[in-house]
Amino acid sequence: MASLAPLRRRIAAIGVGCLFLVTACAADPPGGTPSNTAPPQITSQAPVCPNRHGGRCLGTLDGGTYTTVSFQPTLTYTVPAGWDNAEDLPGNFWLYRSNDSQDSQRGGSYVGVYQGLRAAPQTCGEFPDPAVGTDPTEMVRWAAGLPGVDASAISPVSIGGLSGQEVTLRLRPGASLPCAADDVDDFRFLPVVVGGGVSQLHHVLLPQMTMRLIVLDWNATNVAIEITSVDEQAAAEAYAVEVAPIVASLQFA
Repeated sequence: MASLAPLRRRIAAIGVGCLFLVTACAADPPGGTPSNTAPPQITSQAPVCPNRHGGRCLGTLDGGTYTTVSFQPTLTYTVPAGWDNAEDLPGNFWLYRSNDSQDSQRGGSYVGVYQGLRAAPQTCGEFPDPAVGTDPTEMVRWAAGLPGVDASAISPVSIGGLSGQEVTLRLRPGASLPCAADDVDDFRFLPVVVGGGVSQLHHVLLPQMTMRLIVLDWNATNVAIEITSVDEQAAAEAYAVEVAPIVASLQFA
């Protein structure tokens, strides 16, 4: 797995690295196309994915409206200039600002969309917690109740034709972190979510990080949107304002 991938993605072996997705990534030729049903402002984009494990991602985007090629359900989204699309896989979709590095131990700020998201066990395993289902209400209540977490009020939400629940999570100062990274000394974290099979990830909460988790009902499982910001790149409130138009633009087929 790539040594420069963000820690919370290296734990899952995705992001810039893609251990569990090697077969799927190799099977997907790079590239993609903007939506042909988008408004007139849609731009053309060279079909090159700079992340060799990103499937059919588009890389750096011109401002405009695009549609995923591999991700299911098919997702249409609109971004301003200055954003990158680094994953378009059957279960993983990833956007981040071009100037937000994703390569530190903490990783970077981003918007991710995932099929079949699951709760991560607090025993630190990289597998779904069998005690927590995929129902949006069940998942966000579980996340809001994690030890050491300050959580916002749980709210109903409707995005792109799907309905569900959302919550925002942040570690309390001095919170006890149950898990340690095997390859980074003295680096501890709180596991939050893992992939459910089609999606592959293991995302965690660290100090100076805010995670907004939106879980939507879809096809007997869920589609989840994760909006994570790290303090050194953007204050959580400012980042939420910046990504709000992108999130509002999401449309699921």
